[in-house]
Amino acid sequence: MTRARTRTAAAAMIMILTMFTTSAARRSAAVGGPVLSVSPTAVAFAPTPVGGFSYEIVTITNTGDATDFISSATPVESPFFATFGGTCNFSVDPITGKNYYIPAGSSCTFQWGFNPSRPGRQTGTGTLNFESGATLTVSFTGRALPH
Repeated sequence: MTRARTRTAAAAMIMILTMFTTSAARRSAAVGGPVLSVSPTAVAFAPTPVGGFSYEIVTITNTGDATDFISSATPVESPFFATFGGTCNFSVDPITGKNYYIPAGSSCTFQWGFNPSRPGRQTGTGTLNFESGATLTVSFTGRALPH
């Protein structure tokens, strides 16, 4: 092989390696983002009279390297419901002004409610949905007391 061909081949290899390395760096940079968890994952409400209210708090933690926002919470109707109370409600993103802001490396609290309409043991599930596409689930149990 002549020197010119050797230089051309070497330059082509360098260009291919540079493109591969740049592409790999972009892929690894895209791997980060919010990493969310909720605690506890099961909530037992205090015995509550029919027509009364009881509230419990869960903690949402973001151990990732990017901010996330709660986009919705269900259920919003009795007997178990999202109250949108807690410190997550008062977390405001200084850039977008959105509430329910959970910065990277932080946590906040979210409140759930129990408002039974019939006596007896009741169970349910609550779901928190995030702008990143993440979903966290909390299971509920409550005992409703007759009036």
